[in-house]
Amino acid sequence: MTLDKQFRGLIESINAGIVVIQKERIAYVNSHAAKRFGVPKSKLLGRNFLDFIPKDRWTQLQGRYKELLASNKKIKNFVVEIIDHKGILRTVQLNSAPAIFNSESARIVTVRDITKQRQTEADLRFQSELIKQSYESIITTDLDFKINWVNEAFIKLFGYSKKEVLGKTPDFLNAERLAADIQNEISTTIKNRGVYRGAHLVKKKNGSTFQCNMAIFPIYNENNEVFAYSGHLVDVTEEIETRNALISSEARFRSVFESIAEGVVLVDKRGKILFVNDSLCQLTAIGRKKIEGKNAMNVANKFIEVKQLPLVLKSIENVLQKTKFTPFEIMINNKTLRLSISYNKIDKSIIGVLRDITEEKRATNKLNNYRDHLEELVEQRTIELNEKNKELDYALKVFVGREVTIKNLQNQVDELRLELNKVS
Repeated sequence: MTLDKQFRGLIESINAGIVVIQKERIAYVNSHAAKRFGVPKSKLLGRNFLDFIPKDRWTQLQGRYKELLASNKKIKNFVVEIIDHKGILRTVQLNSAPAIFNSESARIVTVRDITKQRQTEADLRFQSELIKQSYESIITTDLDFKINWVNEAFIKLFGYSKKEVLGKTPDFLNAERLAADIQNEISTTIKNRGVYRGAHLVKKKNGSTFQCNMAIFPIYNENNEVFAYSGHLVDVTEEIETRNALISSEARFRSVFESIAEGVVLVDKRGKILFVNDSLCQLTAIGRKKIEGKNAMNVANKFIEVKQLPLVLKSIENVLQKTKFTPFEIMINNKTLRLSISYNKIDKSIIGVLRDITEEKRATNKLNNYRDHLEELVEQRTIELNEKNKELDYALKVFVGREVTIKNLQNQVDELRLELNKVS
């Protein structure tokens, strides 16, 4: 190929980088190539093309580069990385062919920047790998709704091989009684460029069925034209079972707390009342609708005496700071209630329990009054007993004195009788 003046204008107008290499040096470069390198043509001429290759790649590419220059054959799709004037690494594709430039052998090289293409390819590979490894089952169909691709999650979930499903329409998976109506709704939605979302019963290859959440939507090309459809399917059996278990657990929770005499209130971490039982409503004389969903402090202001609010707030603060909490008494509607507060570390909720101790307090006071009266009686009887003991002591002393006197007299009588007997 001879590069003369008649071709220069044509080469300059080509929307591709053209470089002529002669004796391993750049002998000619068109405007597009100069723009790609970000260097004026004059500063490119005479330079070695390897100057634009990262130094850590020289050893790897030098041999292939010299082979490219020495070859008498066309070389296609030789991919290298170069550094542009901004220091940015760019990927270029080189196509080379032998030529004659200024009557001497040379190589004419087209330089095409494929950086964006390579990045796009890398992104596509990355996205493709993500889709392949996704836990969601993914299928794609053509515009006739025939399956043309499924990922590994689909194969694992439904038990079919790719060969068994390719070319089929996805309706064979539908296990709903009104499957035809559902398929029509899906078809209408995505044909109108909408996204279909729903949860339906589907079946596996082995005939077993399960609930599946699905999102089905059209896929567009660069011209905003629909060229395929995609469906993302997720087995929600475990989720439904968990939700049902939670509902059942909540029902049991409510049943237990509705059956106890104590008033119970559950407050979330934002201070919103989530639940109260009937006993609490009766103790506070406030309906459930006026309590649940409301701010706890706003509700408390309605039935707790103002002077007691600081004590309540301090107790809640102690609970949140994990310090020791001691139940305390509050007055509501002339009733004495004992308030206990506990903190749930898991969901950061607060549980309050109100117990009516009015009768207990009345009985305690009565018992205390009786005990005080009994102590007074005991004290009074003790004083009386002491007085009687004193009288008894005196009487004993008097009695003992008389007994001694009588004995002395008896002795004297005995002596007199003796003397009388002697005289007689």
